[in-house]
Amino acid sequence: MRSMRRAWLASFCVLSCSGDGEGMTEPPAPPPDTTAPLLIFASPVAGTVTTGQSGVTIVVAFTDNASGVDTATLQLTSSRRLGGVFRRNGTTTVIAAGTDLTPLFETVTATDGRLIIPDSLAMEPGPTVLTARISDRSGNLATATVELTVSADPDALILADARGAAGQVLPWVIGLRNSQSIGGLQFDVILDPAVVASVDSVHAIDRAVAATGGGFNVANSRLRIVVFDAQGSAIGPGESGVLRVFLTLRQGAPAGAYGVSPVAVRFASGTGETRAAQGSAAIITIQ
Repeated sequence: MRSMRRAWLASFCVLSCSGDGEGMTEPPAPPPDTTAPLLIFASPVAGTVTTGQSGVTIVVAFTDNASGVDTATLQLTSSRRLGGVFRRNGTTTVIAAGTDLTPLFETVTATDGRLIIPDSLAMEPGPTVLTARISDRSGNLATATVELTVSADPDALILADARGAAGQVLPWVIGLRNSQSIGGLQFDVILDPAVVASVDSVHAIDRAVAATGGGFNVANSRLRIVVFDAQGSAIGPGESGVLRVFLTLRQGAPAGAYGVSPVAVRFASGTGETRAAQGSAAIITIQ
């Protein structure tokens, strides 16, 4: 009788300890995740004043201790446009304000996303608000903003690269970056007489209303150009091509890349005062 009782108790223990017995309850499910991730701008900090329109480092950091961050939902936008600047290869692509910038991120990890604004996508100068958003795997959305001021790049004359065939006419664009209105500008361009046979014409485009070319001085390799507004108004701030110069490349000039440089660049105020400005070199390639 005792042996039968021990056997019965043993079978009861097996059922109870294995969890296969009837009447057993599972532990309660954890409460739903209703807390948004932690999201901050590690860089730039609020109130930052940049040293130019590019090279700005943006780092957004995030964490979530419940369902975990869904990095595929990361978004970054700017209240001002990026790009649309004039560079040696012409005017760059414009990214409108409010466009998601995450495709530009260099890295996105489980804890942060990083982006350094390239020169080709220089930020529009002025007060700017950056906004970041990210969700966790439960769909909780976090938003963070930071306000900064983007300083304008220095005023400059920008020569564009160009290429053409020996003996042919080459259209060549010259750009201007000015953060404030100017009355006009004057500069010389150093051209190699072995490459350029003549300067045929100089035309104002975009913000520039009128321009003159003083002729190509083969003796000192210089072309002097003056840009002005024929109505006496100022050339408004901006960054774009302002001149189209037509050059005839010398017949028989050997193929290759030749440097061209601006010198003696001066901007004029509306009252006639002048100041020195920067100028960037370019390459004319004969194919």
